[in-house]
Amino acid sequence: MIQLLIIIMKCSILPFLYITICGCIQLYISNPIRRKSLTHSEDIYHSIRSKELYHAFIHYNHCMGFSEFELFTDKAIEEFNYFIKKELPTTDTEILIRDEYTDEWKSAKIVRIIFFKSKRIITVTFDHTYFGGYHILQCFKIITKAKSIANIQKRIKILGIPEYYALKTLCKLNYNFWRLKYLKQKKLLPINNKEPQYYYEEIPKSSKPKYVKTVYWIIKTILDKIIVCFPPMKRKLNILIPVAFLPEHNVYNNVSAILLEYPQEGMGFKGIEKTLAKLRYQAIGGNYLAQFNLIKSNEIRRNLDVVLSMTYVKKEKYSPITFVFGSGDSNYPIYILAVGMTDSIKISYSVNCSHLCLDQLNLKKIELNDLEKYLGK
Repeated sequence: MIQLLIIIMKCSILPFLYITICGCIQLYISNPIRRKSLTHSEDIYHSIRSKELYHAFIHYNHCMGFSEFELFTDKAIEEFNYFIKKELPTTDTEILIRDEYTDEWKSAKIVRIIFFKSKRIITVTFDHTYFGGYHILQCFKIITKAKSIANIQKRIKILGIPEYYALKTLCKLNYNFWRLKYLKQKKLLPINNKEPQYYYEEIPKSSKPKYVKTVYWIIKTILDKIIVCFPPMKRKLNILIPVAFLPEHNVYNNVSAILLEYPQEGMGFKGIEKTLAKLRYQAIGGNYLAQFNLIKSNEIRRNLDVVLSMTYVKKEKYSPITFVFGSGDSNYPIYILAVGMTDSIKISYSVNCSHLCLDQLNLKKIELNDLEKYLGK
């Protein structure tokens, strides 16, 4: 009780009461009414968003033989059907089997999964408005036959705590964007209106220092690598680290994020650890604010340089030799997905900015327009 009073005293009483009342209204509206339509979930959270189509290509060419892939396909389809039926109450899904490669994955669905037998690949196309981090992780669990996956955050519902973090997050974001806008430090990178460039790499875990946590090692390794590709800017890079939350009621893509400012000269492991420890409140606060559309997501995206998503699976049976993850409609310069596995970190880069080129980094470049030729190698 004393801690709650301290929290109330730290922030202005009117905004605190406002957000608390919003929370009570939210609980009243959403709990008794468990709507089953995907379209209605948008109404609850006042979210006006168009479809955000993302695609993932998982390639098993040297991971398993044709007969093994066929057996794997039958079992995976069974698991996908069960998972989709349980987690996404919609008929706008499709699971297909094809002998030869086609470009059917480009068509829009909430979820479309295609198994291409002759190429030993799986494509997963989904609408990210509904298909969130939790669902993506479940997909990775199925396609790798992993024993366990990363923990997913659960929304905190103790009255007072999320409200306080929400106010703190709102103040921090507004200050950051005011500073960029009015101190003439913005210099945002332009976004392409064409298909992004895709790259892939695999980093062995044996290169990680023993005294460093994997998450800090991944952040530093990736950002220090790509930072040389950025033009000189008189500001820190804005790095968004998404944080997945468990779906609730009809909120399927339940997500938040941490906004990390990363200097172009880099940071040490200890610096990253201390900075993220100070910013963890944003995950709770941002998730709470997203319920009421109090965060202008388009404004945040326009000010980003990198989106860095990270997750992991453990004790996987199959480790794909390549995967590609991204969207043709990205409105940020670079989207990165890093998936930790038993022996390595598999990383997909999607670059959507004409001022950036990762060719100098010796990554594996993947042309989606010539994907069939590439996958045949």
